[in-house]
Amino acid sequence: MTIDADTLLLGPRGRRASLIVAARSSGDEAISSTLLGAVMELGGALDPAMGHGRVHLTLMAQDGDEDEDDHEPFAPITTPDDLGAALLTAPIHDHFIDPLAVLDEVVGTARYWQEPEGEDFLTALPALRPALLRSARVLLAHPDAQWWDEPVDPADQWAVDFDRDEPLPTRAGTPDAGGFRAAAVAEEERARLDRPSDVTANYSGTWWSTPLVWSASFTTTRSIGDHGPAGLRLVEDSMGWEAAHARRVGIRPSARVYELRRAEDWTELCSRYPLDVTASRRHDWYRTTGRDGAWVIPDWTAVAEQYDGVHLTAAAYLQAAGRSLPVDEERASVVAGWDPDQTWWFRADVLRFSDDEGVAWRRGGRPDWRRV
Repeated sequence: MTIDADTLLLGPRGRRASLIVAARSSGDEAISSTLLGAVMELGGALDPAMGHGRVHLTLMAQDGDEDEDDHEPFAPITTPDDLGAALLTAPIHDHFIDPLAVLDEVVGTARYWQEPEGEDFLTALPALRPALLRSARVLLAHPDAQWWDEPVDPADQWAVDFDRDEPLPTRAGTPDAGGFRAAAVAEEERARLDRPSDVTANYSGTWWSTPLVWSASFTTTRSIGDHGPAGLRLVEDSMGWEAAHARRVGIRPSARVYELRRAEDWTELCSRYPLDVTASRRHDWYRTTGRDGAWVIPDWTAVAEQYDGVHLTAAAYLQAAGRSLPVDEERASVVAGWDPDQTWWFRADVLRFSDDEGVAWRRGGRPDWRRV
């Protein structure tokens, strides 16, 4: 693994993953229930949105349900210090850890257009750090997490289209990053003229830092055994799709891929190919990071002149996504809108679609996808 537990805890997604493992991997229902209840209460107290739509559910025992032998597994947990101590003493068992489910949950709680959730503030407190370090080490050592820092595999890439039951069309000639810079510069100019100067103003606009050009964007992810492509489950800002179609995409072995395996790989890309997006991102990224200053992202048009694609490992996602990453003394950047293990492709001639019809998937209200 290219990152260790200390590095994982630099990122809010990494800390959230470590909290999930610490609170849910004991195998004891009473322990997990107590820890999760404490996380909900203490996180709620730190949540900027508390009282504006967030609901706490408390399970109350009915008369006659009490058992004289029942007892709380911990002393009362009323402070972050109490929670940190309880998490540190709770057992953690590998066979109760599902790394894919952990990733799925932390991706689902990522947001860059408003303040983080209370649990994200909670995990940043020093009182929880020893417990989160312990669970992070266990998580990173889990056999099912070892693909998290692997580079893109040209022989195992899948494209996913949601809300589709029919096969994907062959997309020869589709992506082209050439229009990205022009669109981004035009948006930045409009933002300087139209958007409030007050960084705290309740204004939201473009918050992502992907190479997204609506008419010409293309991504792939690897498959994860019977779970199908990672792109089925690990999707930021998901729309709750119930149907999808996946097709294998061949990648030329000679394809030039820039690997994002650590946060420093992102800031290096920003330093080499900076594109100012301060006016268009400042309101959203201030809310999610608390930083007010100049913002840049990679100029994907310039990147596409040197590379055929950019791949973000799952490990780098956990370390980097959602936090302010210093590029130099004046500028910073945010990894936002990226999914774990996602590769954005800039050139169509390095892609080859398989001749088969691909695989249809449905969820139908289930937490996981199944082949049709």
